[in-house]
Amino acid sequence: MKFNYKLYNGFLQPIINISIQGPSGTLEGIKVLVDSGATYSIFPESYALDIGLNLNKFSNRTIAFGKSDAIGKLGSIIYNINGYKFEDCAVFIKGLNFERNFSLLGRRQIFRKFKAVVFNERANSPYVYLNK
Repeated sequence: MKFNYKLYNGFLQPIINISIQGPSGTLEGIKVLVDSGATYSIFPESYALDIGLNLNKFSNRTIAFGKSDAIGKLGSIIYNINGYKFEDCAVFIKGLNFERNFSLLGRRQIFRKFKAVVFNERANSPYVYLNK
């Protein structure tokens, strides 16, 4: 699966659209930054509530986010990336300001589910390639 970088605030970024699913709903068109520096995928707590997750059943997880730490809830969801579905974990954080209006898709969820993850920034049109 090849995704061209998207122009955001004057810079090309590896931003893709995904959907996530929980017990009682699906959120589609979520913009995520494919972030090789993030261990976990990170979403706002409101997304967990929208898809029917009971955050009280999730374990606490401290996440280093930028220059600060935040405590979130680590639990399981279903990811859908361009028709490829898999179950994995995510961290949902309350009150975190997602300053660029996108969430993070971390290494743990992406790199172990695909044979290769390629960031081609030298191409005429930079892209991220996810090889199933």
